[in-house]
Amino acid sequence: MQLAALAGIECWRAQGPTQLGEPGERRIVKPFHAQELIDALAQMQKADGGLSRHPAICGLDPTSVETPPTRLEVLVAEDGVVNQCVLVGLLELSGHKTTIANDGQEAVEFLRQRSFDVCLMDLDMPNLDGIAATRQIRSQGNSLPVFAMTAHHDQHHADRCYEAGMNGYLTKPIVPEDLQRVLSTVIIRNSTEHRLRSKNLDLVGDGHVSPR
Repeated sequence: MQLAALAGIECWRAQGPTQLGEPGERRIVKPFHAQELIDALAQMQKADGGLSRHPAICGLDPTSVETPPTRLEVLVAEDGVVNQCVLVGLLELSGHKTTIANDGQEAVEFLRQRSFDVCLMDLDMPNLDGIAATRQIRSQGNSLPVFAMTAHHDQHHADRCYEAGMNGYLTKPIVPEDLQRVLSTVIIRNSTEHRLRSKNLDLVGDGHVSPR
């Protein structure tokens, strides 16, 4: 069994009662950030093999609410043609829709025009690099998940990514399993937001859960 106490609501993932403190329990102390909730759900999903197997999550019957799509709208900011082809192939093989931006400036312009579920952002691009592009995206109040793609493996570059407002990074060459892990995190976040909205709660700008 998996159990989580979130925002004062007990969320269970099995039939029958349990004792707090048993292995597999997930517990979050409020006030909590959205990422803590997402991480807990990801661990529960990994342990059980998926959310849809269970009849109730956070007191919701999944048949009573619309299920959010698992097909993502992905913005790929990458100037290398070969890398573009590889990423499009991997993403579309998993059923996701891909839009290519050839540099950071194009990525910023795309995000001014329409919304995406996630952006995969190369760090080294002409015109506007990934760090500068992400800073512009954040300055516009856009909380879109942004993940860097870089051949650099050192802590310095990782720190630069997080300081710019990125959510994480993938190292090149891209490993399909790592890419899928990132996308699964986004899908879980979208599902979490959907469920919170169904309970008249929102994820506010700093990542906390707030009543409407």
